Amino acid sequence: MEKEVLLPEADEPQPDPVSQRSSYHDETDPADYNKAEAVSKPKRKPRHHGRVWWSTVAKMALLLPAAVVIFYLGRASHDVTTPTPTTPTPTTAGYPPEPVSLGKCSPDWEVSKARGCVYDFVLSTWMHPRCFNEDMHERYLGYMRWRNTTFWRERERIHEVPFDEAARGEHGEIFTDGTVHHMHCSYVWDRITYASHFSPRVLDSLCRDPKHVEHCILYNGIPQSWEIDLPNITRVYNEPHEVDCLVG
Repeated sequence: MEKEVLLPEADEPQPDPVSQRSSYHDETDPADYNKAEAVSKPKRKPRHHGRVWWSTVAKMALLLPAAVVIFYLGRASHDVTTPTPTTPTPTTAGYPPEPVSLGKCSPDWEVSKARGCVYDFVLSTWMHPRCFNEDMHERYLGYMRWRNTTFWRERERIHEVPFDEAARGEHGEIFTDGTVHHMHCSYVWDRITYASHFSPRVLDSLCRDPKHVEHCILYNGIPQSWEIDLPNITRVYNEPHEVDCLVG
């Protein structure tokens, strides 16, 4: 935006500088400046700047204590009505509560059966019944039966283990083909996805283990063609530690 030129143009007649001495005279009744100059100008009374300044200081001195009182009254009212912030704890908002254990199951099948645990053949571990998803488990067993999965007592494939016996989990380690391992990892993620749809979440500690989950991601994400159909490459055994069933 351009600035407006307020100075008079060069061609316009300039007003008499004498007429600019005052801007308060009535333009309909021009003032006679010759007479005005003849009249002696009255002396101006000195302005009392010091009195005005001290008056202002006095007013501020009176207002300052009142402002301080109002400030502290407001502060006291705020302290009474506003709760003091506290350091969040795991039980307060913003922090998820710690998962609650429903019970652990041993890798020893006899101990686990005595505790009332059930065997998840696809996950290859004993677990609390609350963490066992029977419908999903039966579906994956159906996949194994459909593809005629075979199990062996030793890697040399000398003694075959019947499918139903292998699924009961009352054995040590057994061996089978590479596809079963990939099905196991898909099953882990299927369990995680299913559990995430409910609140609170009920899921075993094996499927909550970051290292185990990461292993399954990489194992299924980068499969090796040579190992998938090898008949004895996968070792099925119980985890060497207790598996917990957690809620939350």
